This record gives sequence, C-alpha cells and structure tokens, in this order.
Amino acid sequence: MSLKKLGLVAAMMTAMFAIMSASASAAIEENITTGTTVPAVWKTGSTPFGNTEATGKTPVCSAATNLVLKGTILGSEAELTATGVSCSGKLWNEGSGESAMAVGKGTLSFTGITVNKPAGCKLNGEANGSAKQVTETLTISVDMWHHDLRKTEPAGVTTFTGEPVADAKAIVTFNPVGEKFATLNITNCAAEGKYKVTGTGVGESANETGTSAANQKLKFNEMSNLAGSLTLAGNPATITGEANNELVGGEAFQVN
Repeated sequence: MSLKKLGLVAAMMTAMFAIMSASASAAIEENITTGTTVPAVWKTGSTPFGNTEATGKTPVCSAATNLVLKGTILGSEAELTATGVSCSGKLWNEGSGESAMAVGKGTLSFTGITVNKPAGCKLNGEANGSAKQVTETLTISVDMWHHDLRKTEPAGVTTFTGEPVADAKAIVTFNPVGEKFATLNITNCAAEGKYKVTGTGVGESANETGTSAANQKLKFNEMSNLAGSLTLAGNPATITGEANNELVGGEAFQVN
C-alpha cells in the first residue's frame, strides 16, 4: 500500500479511536500513528488458493446495493448509478510463506446505469437505467490493517502499550493495469464528451478477517474513499455501495 494511502487509513483509524477515547472516563485507549498493513491470504478452510493466476479461484460478483459514482465534469456535479455489477478474472495468492498476498485480476462490468447528473445526459447514448460500462483490466490486493494501541490514565499519560493487532476487517485495493479504470462516454447533453476514471479504489470487507463465508461482501463508503484516489475527468471522485463477492461453485472462503 502506498505511503499516501497508508497515511489516509491511519488518519481514519485515529479519528475512530479518538471518538472512543472521548467517551471513556478513566482508562483511555488511543491509536498510535505507527500503523502498518500486512498481506492477507485467500483460503478455503485451511487450504490456501493457488499461487498463480492459472491455479486461482474464479469470483462471481453482483450488486448488493446500487453503486454510485460521484465527481465533477466541466465544473458541474456528475453522478452515475449502476444497479448491477459482474466480474471476470481470478483470485490467487501471490508469493509464498510470510510474503504471500491475496491478489486478483480481471474486469468489472456495470449494468443498469443511469446518469443522474448532469441533467439530461446519457452514457454511450443508451437509455438511462439500461446503460453498460466495462472497466479496463484491474488488479486487486488485500491487506489487513495493523495498529498499536496505548492505554492512558489519565489522558496523555501512557501506562501500557500493546503489541500490533489486526483490524477486524480487510482492506481491498483496486488498481487499473493501465492508466485508467474506464472512459465514460457521456452523450446527449451539454457535457457531452469522453471522460477518464483514474486512480485507485478501496473497499472494506463486511466480514471480519478469518470469517469463512460463501459471500465476502465489499463495502464502499466515505471512509474507504478516504483511502483511495479515484478521479473523474481529473477531479476527485467517490464510489459508494456494496458488492457481493462469491466463488464459482459457492464454496465458503476467507482471508487470513
């Protein structure tokens, strides 16, 4: 994970623990800003996925909620909503031993797209509610967030410093193999043109690390967007919503 992204995630965690600290009257737990990320590994039961793309598992993706992309085009608000998503590609563990890391590669196909803003626009000239968009090839990596906790009593006086502990949920980072996620072809309005979506996208696992489940749902929200760097037409952008992440065959799996 990049230093920029790591710093943003550290800030997210610090804010969360500050809120917790404010509610404590005696001993207070605070986050120390020496957070790191460590690789996670895909497993089915106790068996790791294959360590090459060819021996990896095939994912099955779908939309758990609408997925909404927001940004700015030509100085005006832009907003697109997709009701569906599917994926192609593989999930596998890159490397071996302690350096093994859960990764993936493939494309995402968004369907049922409506251009909500700018008003009157369409995507690819298709009717709102039925437009489609396929991304360029993307890679994903999965990290577990580790952070130090310190206990203070009273506030500001450290009485105990804990060992690094893993956050309850994994962080999934999406990166385009090339320069962009996709190019949006906006039509039928004054903002007509082709606009690139670039940067990185970050999702948070809905299940706790180590939880075996047939669906490892991903959540895209305000906090996960702070850890990403998505842009639309060169301006900051966000994606919100939830997506289902399953395997062909329906077997349960997890990251550890």
